[in-house]
Amino acid sequence: MIAPRVQGICAVCGQPFEVPARRQTTARYCSFRCRQVGEGRKGGAVTGAQKKARSLGKAYTKTKGRHTHRVVMEQVIGRPLRPGEVVHHRDGNRLNNSPDNLELVHDQQQHTRMHLPGMLAERRCKRGY
Repeated sequence: MIAPRVQGICAVCGQPFEVPARRQTTARYCSFRCRQVGEGRKGGAVTGAQKKARSLGKAYTKTKGRHTHRVVMEQVIGRPLRPGEVVHHRDGNRLNNSPDNLELVHDQQQHTRMHLPGMLAERRCKRGY
């Protein structure tokens, strides 16, 4: 005996698809690829666009494969950065690479201390401790 089939509409691409009647309330996607895209997993170009949309300025810009803020700081101080030196954004905006917004910090430990109060406040807000 063949199970009756019903039509559904894919939540990602909008194409109609058929599923067994017992799955009509749970089936949301027409294919494995649409499921991956719909649930934010793999899926090629769509996932890349999703990641860019989600980043909201959280990613550093690059110039010829290097972080732009590091290139700008090297131009300001007139020499290459030494190993361990870190460039800090004063206003916290990773996309603002103007020289007056950048500060040279001599090691990662000092840089972490600068960010610690904000990180603790964010954790307190999100997790309650």
